[in-house]
Amino acid sequence: MVTRKISPYVFPGLDLRSDSVDTYAFISRVADKFHTNVSTLFSPTREQKVVEVRQCVWHVLYTHEKKNYSALGRYFSRDHATVLYGVKKVHSMLRIGDKQISTIHKDVLSIYKILKDGEAKND
Repeated sequence: MVTRKISPYVFPGLDLRSDSVDTYAFISRVADKFHTNVSTLFSPTREQKVVEVRQCVWHVLYTHEKKNYSALGRYFSRDHATVLYGVKKVHSMLRIGDKQISTIHKDVLSIYKILKDGEAKND
C-alpha cells in the first residue's frame, strides 16, 4: 500500500501539531524581552536589531517547530525566500560564533523552551 502525505492546503490546519507552541504567545514574549512590540517584529522595518530578532525567531520556529519557509513567510507577510535567507543567515552566524546573534538566539531559544516546557506540563 502506498501512502502519500496529504497537503496542508487540502485541509487547512492539518500541519498544526498538538505539541506545537502558540506562535503568537512566543513572539509576544520575545518582543517583551527585547523591549519592542509585536507589531514591530511583523513590520517591514530594516532596523538591524529588529531584523536580527525576527530572523532568530524564524530560525527557532523553523528548526524546533518544523515550520516551513512558506508558512513562516505568510505569518510574517514576507516572501518564503526572505525567511529562507534569514534562517540560513542565523545558522551561518551561529556556526562562526558571532557573539551578537548568539546572544539574541540564546535568549529567543530560552523563551521557546520555557513555553514548550510550560505547555508540556499542562498536558
